Amino acid sequence: MRTLKKKEELFWNKVNKTNKCWLWTACINNKGYGVFNNGAKNIYAHRYSYELKYKNFDKNKNILHKCDNPLCVNPDHLFIGDQNDNMKDKVSKGRNKRKNTISSYHGVSYRTICKKWRAYHFINYKFISLGNYNTEKEAAEARDKYIIKMKINVPLNFKE
Repeated sequence: MRTLKKKEELFWNKVNKTNKCWLWTACINNKGYGVFNNGAKNIYAHRYSYELKYKNFDKNKNILHKCDNPLCVNPDHLFIGDQNDNMKDKVSKGRNKRKNTISSYHGVSYRTICKKWRAYHFINYKFISLGNYNTEKEAAEARDKYIIKMKINVPLNFKE
């Protein structure tokens, strides 16, 4: 296994630092994100960059781009957020192909196929569907019940 210093050096050798974004120049996945092997596994290059700068952060969270450039690994262009933050960021930047499918509630989205609101939760990068509901509020309540029942430490949509 590579030493931490050598891994970091190897990582930064694959980055082209411009005046704005620091662009990943090595392996890119089919969604346009840089991929880096940290010695144990392949991870997103921007995630590794964030980890190098901030060390201790919630590993269950997403690392998002302020600059909206999937190849950017500049830690100053990155921020941490949950999947709901990721979806809101996507909508605010006009990248949402399906309009009106994002809810203002955590863990709720509109399913255009069945025309229902879905409650869901992500844990350890795993999607858990909690069912489909007629209203956005019903889905949000179902998601909150699941969070409380499972004793998961994430924000609730409604106060207990």
